[in-house]
Amino acid sequence: MQYCFDEPICRKGTDSVKWDHIPGNPQAIPMWVADMDFRCPQPVIDAVMEKTAFGLYAYTAVPETFRQSTAAWQLRRHGWDIGQAEVIPVTSVVPALYTAVAAFTQPGDQVILQRPVYGPFTGAVEDQGRVVSNNALVLENGRYAMEFHALAPATADALLPHRRCVFHGTAFIWRGRAWIFTAPSGTGKTTQYILWKSLYGEQIQMLNGDKPILAWAEDGQLWVHPSPWTGKEGMGRGEAAPLGGVIYLAQGRENTIAPLAPAQAAAPLFCQFLFSAATAAAVEQACALEEQLLATVPVWLLVNRGDEASARLTHDTILQWEGERNDP
Repeated sequence: MQYCFDEPICRKGTDSVKWDHIPGNPQAIPMWVADMDFRCPQPVIDAVMEKTAFGLYAYTAVPETFRQSTAAWQLRRHGWDIGQAEVIPVTSVVPALYTAVAAFTQPGDQVILQRPVYGPFTGAVEDQGRVVSNNALVLENGRYAMEFHALAPATADALLPHRRCVFHGTAFIWRGRAWIFTAPSGTGKTTQYILWKSLYGEQIQMLNGDKPILAWAEDGQLWVHPSPWTGKEGMGRGEAAPLGGVIYLAQGRENTIAPLAPAQAAAPLFCQFLFSAATAAAVEQACALEEQLLATVPVWLLVNRGDEASARLTHDTILQWEGERNDP
């Protein structure tokens, strides 16, 4: 069907929110996205009028085609296979925002917004006693872009009070546990994972290639979760696992591996906790998390040449450690 986008429609005096109820300059033109002053297409008007003419407006079930169409659209447009069971109808966007904030946060929590953003996002946060943490979008060549580098520490700061933190490392799952290679960038974390994958194949699965999230459970166990920051290789998957241990990397001419005592590991590992360190409270929270990590799982120093022999050495060392730990 053809549609005329040039028909001017005056909505002033119709109790329109954007034209009649926004304080400020009365001459301002409200350039809204969700409410653009276009008349509905005639097929939509006809469908609404047909329902209206029926004259009985009782509860109506959501048709199965609604979930099918929604799931298919997400898969087709975004490559996101959510499945029909995950499609939950809500009355509109704004109530959904308020519900999500209430469901997943507590009063006083930080909620990250990326302004400029739709105004009700702020209301959904502040009206319910939460605090906005702004990771502002960056204007580049006339378009706004997400500032991913700043988003990671902002996320870490918001997670710290909940015994969670973003950690710099390459995490993979092996024998039901997560193992993390960590070191300053460029030391060979991804190289070690690739070596392991080439040697041990389907025995291991990637969890996160650059910045996994560490989370301390109520029972004291430390878990590793994926995050959106998967490194330049884009390696990651949506699965979590309990942490088995940490391998801190250093480059060298020979391959050696040795356990690090907590006092030896504390300084290098602390640099791998990613947060802004803007407040003393944040630093204290990160220190407490590191202290529990060092008391919970082993840490090794792997000086390596970046070859298969170094991967085998680490593999065999962990197996030996597990055997000794399980030996009665």
